[in-house]
Amino acid sequence: MKMSDYHKAKSVVEKLDELKQLRDSFSEPCEGYYTICFTFAGQDTKITNDSIGEAGIRNSINNMKQIIDAKIKELEKELEEI
Repeated sequence: MKMSDYHKAKSVVEKLDELKQLRDSFSEPCEGYYTICFTFAGQDTKITNDSIGEAGIRNSINNMKQIIDAKIKELEKELEEI
């Protein structure tokens, strides 16, 4: 393995670790009040139980996990190719 490949692989592994930690930080909502905040197109957005309900919050969390899982698979494939 060339040194440049080593550094590239190390960078990919670090990104994978960060994404896996992020994915694992999303847990199933339990009883209570939830707020999901994010920035989209430069505008701060807040989603709450009141605006989309508990099912909406659960779906939002699952969608975020799916997006992260897709990126993890991309990085794992990239790592295999190194």
